[in-house]
Amino acid sequence: MTFRLLSWGLVPVLLAMARPSASAPISDAHPQLSGLWTLNPQLTRGAGQHFNRGEGGSLGRRGRGEPPDEGGVGGGVVPPERLGGGNRSLGELLRPKDQLTIAQSDSLIVLTDDAGWSRELIPTKQRMREELGQGGPAEIVTQWKGDKLVTERFLDGGGTYTESFELNKKTGRLTLQMSFRAGRMPRAIESTRIYERDNQ
Repeated sequence: MTFRLLSWGLVPVLLAMARPSASAPISDAHPQLSGLWTLNPQLTRGAGQHFNRGEGGSLGRRGRGEPPDEGGVGGGVVPPERLGGGNRSLGELLRPKDQLTIAQSDSLIVLTDDAGWSRELIPTKQRMREELGQGGPAEIVTQWKGDKLVTERFLDGGGTYTESFELNKKTGRLTLQMSFRAGRMPRAIESTRIYERDNQ
């Protein structure tokens, strides 16, 4: 039977039909977030925007050195500006970064902030271990949810820090929604931060 198919020239045709097309797309492309992004303070909203660097690497309320009065820390949780620890403190994690540099490939996203701290995000939904990150040791889960890149940090010291990145197709701006929750906090610290792409 095989000999007859070969003689009729049908086997190559069958094989060509069974082989998947190399030009067929594997999946829809995700939004391209790569570039240098600068915070737009006028459009940024939420309590989280008020964290900034204090003296000696600690964090404080901008201009006053006070805990946030909106979505603040309470119930026995130490305010971020008292935690210290320089660039690895919880307060530094919560601080809105004036600039973000994003490098994106199909399997890896690298975020570098204005203090030079870099994070490697692998959007596979797998738990990844990070020992030396801001906020202390944590487990990280990153995934694409539609057009949003969502990353969660489950801190060993308690609390969950969540960021979602979404590119606005009309304005070209990057929206970063931040949330931090801990067990004894009366409510979460939340902020919506807007970044402009630096085209230079």
